[in-house]
Amino acid sequence: MVSRDKLLCGVDWLVLSKIVAILTPKFTFMKRIIFLLVVLMGSSTLFSQELPKWEDIVLVQPSHYNAEAESAALAAANYILGTLPENGNTTRVRASAYLLRWISGTPDYAFDIQPEAAKLTYKNTWVLPVYLAAMARYSMEHKKESKDLKKVQENALKGVASYMRGFKKALKLNSTHKKFIEADEKGELEAFMQQ
Repeated sequence: MVSRDKLLCGVDWLVLSKIVAILTPKFTFMKRIIFLLVVLMGSSTLFSQELPKWEDIVLVQPSHYNAEAESAALAAANYILGTLPENGNTTRVRASAYLLRWISGTPDYAFDIQPEAAKLTYKNTWVLPVYLAAMARYSMEHKKESKDLKKVQENALKGVASYMRGFKKALKLNSTHKKFIEADEKGELEAFMQQ
């Protein structure tokens, strides 16, 4: 969580405002604000991450599934889990397509979609990329536990619940989704999925 005194790009607001006040004693208040905005926009551009060109990554042979491909898969998973499923978001579509290609062929991880997860995706196709992204991210971040498919699936569902909670106001959640989030909050996710 970003504190009140920190900007999203990690710049300490109080320190920055004091520096501006010291360096610009003759600036009027409006000029200081404009200067701060320029510094803020410049720093956010400097700190922004560039996404991989997923469509340019070749995944044909087992040797193609290397550290670079895995890093791109993690970037795709993080992008999917950090954005809304909006129509016209081609970057999200490209990230989803790459992640599906990577999941389908990686020799380092095994992924198995629970049949019970279909209740979350029924008439809500946006849930499947979120589920796959949560599964892939958990596996890559917990390599030792990635062989335990049950644990990967449980944590993928927790990741989906977290995603739904985080974007609750922007997503069109149906009653099943709302019950799913409630079950996760109560620690009854496994029982809910078996219903």
